[in-house]
Amino acid sequence: MKIVLTRILMKDGKILKQTIKETKQQLIENDEGTETLKNEWYNEECKFAIEEMKKARVEWLIKGKEKEEQEYRHKRKEAHKIIRNKKKAYIKN
Repeated sequence: MKIVLTRILMKDGKILKQTIKETKQQLIENDEGTETLKNEWYNEECKFAIEEMKKARVEWLIKGKEKEEQEYRHKRKEAHKIIRNKKKAYIKN
């Protein structure tokens, strides 16, 4: 890394471009071994819970009553619980 910094400090256009290309290639090569989560755990049950939560929120915002607020908070809690459990089960396997 010390060589890279020295070349950049020289401010020569060709050397800078070459250094950037080399660094880019090193990053690409190092990234191939990493594994990312792609939300494979997110299924229809999660989607349904989120949709129900959104509907309850809209009702609460339209009517503005305490009953609708409590219903929204309950559905929100349930949706987050479902999502948390699905994700936890996916990570364990």
